[in-house]
Parts: sequence; structure tokens; C-alpha cells
Amino acid sequence: MKDLFSYIMEALPYNTAKEYVNIKRDKKAEGYMMAFFDELGKYAMEHGGKYSRNKYRIYLPYKGPSIDVAADDSASAGSASEWTTNRECIKNLVSLALEEKGQWIDKWDYIAGTVDVAFKDQQGNVKVRQGQKIGRIISKDTIPTARGNVSALDIFSNDPIRMGKSIRSAISGGDLWLVISNHAYDIAGMSTNRNWTSCMNIFNGINKEYVENDIKYGTLVVYVIDKNDTNINQPYGRVLIKPYKLQRTGYIGTDAAPIIYAPEPTVYSPYVGMNPIRDWLKGICQELQEGDGKLRSLRVLYNDNFHDKSDPEFHGRRRK
Repeated sequence: MKDLFSYIMEALPYNTAKEYVNIKRDKKAEGYMMAFFDELGKYAMEHGGKYSRNKYRIYLPYKGPSIDVAADDSASAGSASEWTTNRECIKNLVSLALEEKGQWIDKWDYIAGTVDVAFKDQQGNVKVRQGQKIGRIISKDTIPTARGNVSALDIFSNDPIRMGKSIRSAISGGDLWLVISNHAYDIAGMSTNRNWTSCMNIFNGINKEYVENDIKYGTLVVYVIDKNDTNINQPYGRVLIKPYKLQRTGYIGTDAAPIIYAPEPTVYSPYVGMNPIRDWLKGICQELQEGDGKLRSLRVLYNDNFHDKSDPEFHGRRRK
């Protein structure tokens, strides 16, 4: 799989990624996964989408209900206190760098990514150099984190508060896309080294052991991206599409419970207001599959707040 790693920026360390890529899929699960994935591919081709070069990913332009997102500086984006600490560290790094040159901060605009730098000329008059790039000043610095020393520029560039401007621009410009992937690498990286976290983080998530089963038993991952970010370097969020058994009234036994794909309830993202994306994706899944009834989780997969017995929601429908 080295050709895959040659054109993507790793969200996972190479050795870790290789470990997950080498997981062997259940044959039956692979069969129903690929059948549904092929249906998604046909839908995408008919709606302005495309495949990746290796056919592991489907790119689909978002054409669903309007969404209004805002940066979520809370646990869904990682630790709020961690982001606050990182922002303070970045400002301190800028201050120290300027101080070495006899300069100081006159105006600080973190979201815009600029700083107005004050200094004294030879006559002792205070001058201001406006609009200096914060990223350029901290480009060689690192910040200590729970993951070790991390590039200050990476933290700055990926801060949800700053990326909010990018996603709003993508929405207004019609440049918001979904990437639907069946590749083990993309599934394993669903919540690891991203701008959000969940219990499926493969290093410290409390349910990380289920990630292997997601790969084995046919889970698909969907990333929300800018259409130009085809390598999923800076996704805006993700949701999983999982296989469920469709339990129909009057039928008993597994033979009468076909596999149906549906998205989980939660879009993990450093932004709030992403639910319309999940709802649109759910509508596509329903359109592509036959059958009606209630969904039941597969026992081998983690159930992410999917309240089977108490959920009256109609999940499947028969195509006309």
C-alpha cells in the first residue's frame, strides 16, 4: 500500500497506519459493504461526484439543506482548555520573537492570523508595521502537548476558531464536499490526530478496540471537506455509515434481517450546526436501499448512541 501513503499527508504514524491497513476483512461483510459502496458510487456519478484514482474514495458535492456552522471550542474539538493554552503559547512565542528584535505587539488579530508590530525608529518615534503574518513568525517553533512537541504552525493553522472562516467560505461558495471511504487508513484515522476527538481515538479512546471491527465488518467513514482538500488533510468533520440489520415486523431470524446502511447520529467536528449534513446523507442512504423497519446494531460494532428499541424513526424505504 505504499502508493497510497505517497500521496496523502498522514493523519496516523506510518507503522500504525500499516497495522490497520493489514487487517483482514470478513468476506461476507466485505461483500455487502462493496455492494452498497457501488450504489453510492453510481449515485455520486449521477450527481456531479467522482471516484478517487484507486476507487477507495467517493467524492460527492454537498447539495443538502443550508447549514450555519460556528466554531465549537468545547470537548468535541478536543479539550477546550488545551486550545486555550495553545493560543496563549502562540501569543507568547510571537511576543518573545518580537522582543528579541526590540519590537512588541501593537494589535493582535488571531482569527485573521495577523499582528501589527510596533517598534521605535532611530529618532525614538514609535512606528507600526501592520498585518504581519503570525504563521511566519512562529514557523520554526513547537508547542509541548500530550502528543509531544507539535509544530506551532500546525496548531495555529488547524485551530477550529480560525478554520471556521474556511468552512463558511466553502458553504457559501458551493465548495463543500463529502468523501466517502472504505479504506482502512481513513477509517482508522476517523478521530486520531484530527481537529476533533472521540472514543474511537486509536491511542487513548475508551472504545478504540472497536476500530478494528469497523474495518473488519464493513463500516464506511465520511469526511466533510473543502472540494480542493481531496487528500483529507484538513477535514471539517466526519460521520460513520454503519451496517445494521433491518428488523421487520412479523419476521424472526437472521435470514429475514437484511443488512442496511445508515449514518450514525453524530457528526464529529470542531463546529456546531453540522446535523443537516448527516440528515442529507441519511436521505441518500434510504434512497439507495430497499426495505422498511427498524435498524438493529451489529453486536461486533460499537453503538454510538443509536437507541434501537426506543427509536421510532423510519430508517429504510422501498424504492419505486
